[in-house]
This record gives sequence, structure tokens and C-alpha cells, in this order.
Amino acid sequence: AWGNAPKRDSHLSASEKINLALSWVGRQEPIAIPTVLTRWTVRAAPDRTASLSTNGRELIYNHGFVDCLSLNGTKAIVLHAVGHVLSQHHHRRGNLDPVLWNIATDLALNCLLQRGYLAAFGNNFADMFNELIDPDTATSGAFAGYGKFNKFPQNLSAGEYVNMLRDEAHRQSQPQPGDQVGDQDQGNTNGGGSPSYADIFGDPTATFGGGIEDCPVMDNEDPDEARRSDESIVTRAAQLNPQDASDKYSKLGLGHI
Repeated sequence: AWGNAPKRDSHLSASEKINLALSWVGRQEPIAIPTVLTRWTVRAAPDRTASLSTNGRELIYNHGFVDCLSLNGTKAIVLHAVGHVLSQHHHRRGNLDPVLWNIATDLALNCLLQRGYLAAFGNNFADMFNELIDPDTATSGAFAGYGKFNKFPQNLSAGEYVNMLRDEAHRQSQPQPGDQVGDQDQGNTNGGGSPSYADIFGDPTATFGGGIEDCPVMDNEDPDEARRSDESIVTRAAQLNPQDASDKYSKLGLGHI
């Protein structure tokens, strides 16, 4: 999928970019070290992801996608994946459509973490925009106010974006004036000829933002207990920070997730 896309910082391999990005996030946000970074298994898995994904236990990436990112872009997407885990998105999907949840959480995180993305790009907004936000860029992701989401307001919660995405998908699935019977696409995945979320908004797992997968449940493990355990790790780590809660993780904006 990425064979014809332009490569960035080609003097670095994908694994080198990932390792440098992990180190950068750890330096910028030490709370990510005990809560996420030391708990991740990190590996290339092009058979499982078209870009980069996490389920809270591992970080997997497609080397072809990372080759298309600059080192700064790799820092930003690793920060994004950390944000997903600290927000417990891998525990919170419930019965929601996985693509819907992925897009909604991406929209929420990409608003909250723009300060962190900007830091990853050395405060060069133009470079950040061109690589992460510009809808004409192959690696760009879901940003409220841009591209397919240009009518979506910024700074909403994932739940609020779920509702907006549902409303927009419903609107687009309705017959338009002048449509003839049979004009609707009958080959999509939501049944009844309705377009899927991926049909309407694009596949979020193939762009910046990557995939957020459900936390894997081990044999005899209670999913609720696993969620509570992960939450307690984040809470204990946050309590080690002597700053006021409103200032926590202030460098990159993680305190507002």
C-alpha cells in the first residue's frame, strides 16, 4: 500500500525511527514510561496493521508506513498511540463499531495533542500540517475542521464525535433527490446497501492515528479487572507528579485527555 508513497528521512530504518520516537516520548512525558512504554512489546507486524496500532499491551507497526513518515512524524504517531492507552481507549469501545470508535477517538486525541505534535516537529507548524493534517497527504489522519471532517468542531470528547459520525453516516446513507432505485451501493458492509464508516470516512488504520485495538484478554482474566488494573497504574503514576493535576503532562497536553 505504501510502495509508491514518498519516503521521508530515508537514512533511518523504520525500527530506528520507532526506537528514537519511543525515547523522545519518554523524555518529554516521563509518566508514559511506567504506564505504557515499559509495558509495550514493540514489533513490526505488516500482516496486522497498515500503519501503527496498539492494544495497550503491544505497539505494532507497518515498516512501509513508517518509511513514509519523517522522524518527527513518527514521534507524533507514537505520542498518539500513548494517548490512546492513557485514555483507556483499548478498554472503552464496548459494543461500538470498531471503525467508528477508532475515528472518534482519533478526532478527540488529535485535538488534544496538537501541542505535542507541534513539539515533535520542533514548533514548525507548516511541516506538521503538511505531514499529519493536509488531506492531500497520504499519511494524514482524522483532524476536526479538515478534509472529510471539515464541519466537525474541535475539542469534543470521543463520545460526542461518535454521535456526530453516526449522524453524518446516516445523512450520507439517505437517498438524494434524483436518485433512482438501484443507485445505492450494494457492496458495502453495513447491510441493506448502506455505506460503512470506512466507506464514508476512510480507513483510520491506514493513516496517521493508526489503529486502536481492544485489549487482549488472557485465559481466565476478567476484562473489567484488567481495565481497573490499567487505570490504577496510570493513577499511581500521576500521583507521583508533585504538580497540580491541571498542570500534569503539560509539555504535550496529555493532562487534558
